[in-house]
Amino acid sequence: LPKIRFSPDILSPPEVSLDVTCRDIITVRVGQTIHITGKVKGRPDPDITWSKDGKVLVQEKHVEIVHDLPNVELQVKEAKRSDHGKYIIAAKNSCGYAQAFAIVNVLDRPGPLEYRQPNQRGWSIVSSDITKRLVKANLIENREYFFRVCAENKIGPGPCIETKTPILAINPIDKPGEPENLHIAEKGKTFVYLKWRRPDYDGGSPNLSYHVERKLKDSDEWERVHKGSIKETHYMVDKCVENKIYQFRVQTKNEAGESDWVRTAEVVVKEDLIEAGLRGKPQPEVVWTKDKDATDLTRSPRVKIETTSDTSKFILTKSKRSDGGKYVITATNTAGSFVAYATVIVLDKPGPVRNLKVTDISCDRCTVTWDPPEDDGGCEIQNYILEKCESKRMVWSTYSSSNKMGTGPPTETQPIIAKTKYDRPGRPDPPEVTRVSKEEMTVVWNPPEYDGGKSITGYILEKKEKRSLRWFKYICNSIIFNLPIRLCFHVYHKCTVSALCVDML
Repeated sequence: LPKIRFSPDILSPPEVSLDVTCRDIITVRVGQTIHITGKVKGRPDPDITWSKDGKVLVQEKHVEIVHDLPNVELQVKEAKRSDHGKYIIAAKNSCGYAQAFAIVNVLDRPGPLEYRQPNQRGWSIVSSDITKRLVKANLIENREYFFRVCAENKIGPGPCIETKTPILAINPIDKPGEPENLHIAEKGKTFVYLKWRRPDYDGGSPNLSYHVERKLKDSDEWERVHKGSIKETHYMVDKCVENKIYQFRVQTKNEAGESDWVRTAEVVVKEDLIEAGLRGKPQPEVVWTKDKDATDLTRSPRVKIETTSDTSKFILTKSKRSDGGKYVITATNTAGSFVAYATVIVLDKPGPVRNLKVTDISCDRCTVTWDPPEDDGGCEIQNYILEKCESKRMVWSTYSSSNKMGTGPPTETQPIIAKTKYDRPGRPDPPEVTRVSKEEMTVVWNPPEYDGGKSITGYILEKKEKRSLRWFKYICNSIIFNLPIRLCFHVYHKCTVSALCVDML
């Protein structure tokens, strides 16, 4: 017989290739079927698995897998938006491993991203081609509007979402208040130094700036004395004409507009000095003193004395409140001497208030009293500023006085606790039961040692059954130590009693 030979089996690793239509992004709409087709080769026949996002896909109602080697196909029926992603086909046999993937995009109506206008029944289109999630709508001030908006893609528009409440078309930022406490802090030969305080109301915007203007006494035109805006609450107005009368004004500005102007009184721009005329032969010698003090004032670096043949000028720069008083000039020559004086008042902020006290403290009010400051700053006290704050915020209650020159230093209290001036009464002695009968018993007790600072007006007596958790309350409106209580038969009771104070009810 002839010899039989068997040719060896030719082995090859797997090869996976997807159809040309599956190599780019596969795009389907919601409800359609996703088709991914390809060919798988290999010897022996490889094991084939499909997966998405790391999860192996199996045959089910939603997914159909067809393997008719070399042809393979994956069908995802009635596609949903969640079916989009990366699908991987893997083939493996004893000779190797291979894989390929397809990207699937499932188009759907988008989730809600909405906008709407205005408050009538009919809707008006703000814009039909919005590409950003921010749009400006033209509205009429002080009218209410509803808004709705929807997103749209090539499949169509999504559902609309409406605002639940109407929106009032108002500017969220209002005009600020006027600057506070505008005053002239210092003046010289050709300048005036203005100071003021930030307004109490900023209009909802912390970005405040200021404008400063001036005008001569006989002029109707105001002149801006700076470029741009001023951020600080002070400004040096220079280039004034000496001995001319000026008036100054300041206003606050924010994004919403400008406040009303605040003006100073008319002021003569010149150095504050004392000037005395001189006559005498031979030329007299001049000495300046203050308040009967023989100290030589010329030693002070703030003092400048200019004496000519017919005048003597006394100039004191950077004046302080303590510089006020009686200034005396004494002119002396061989023929005798002559004395003249001038009384100087230096205006300043008032001193701190005195004897600040808090009394009559209760749970919702208290009485605050104080005495006027010892130094009123040289002019009448206009008002007092009273503030309070919780001590936990580390901002103490501040009380200060003010005059036309400004606000004086604050005086602070120690923290107080807002509570009633009466305390809860103490506990009565344990109640005792006496004279027990079939229908009633008498409960007696002694009043508490401490009544909380107020006469006790009554007691609360409670009872409960021995095995019960519920207490029943009896309020006694008068002070009664012997209180009969009707009981049911054959029931054990336990009693408690507490005192009442009229302010603690």
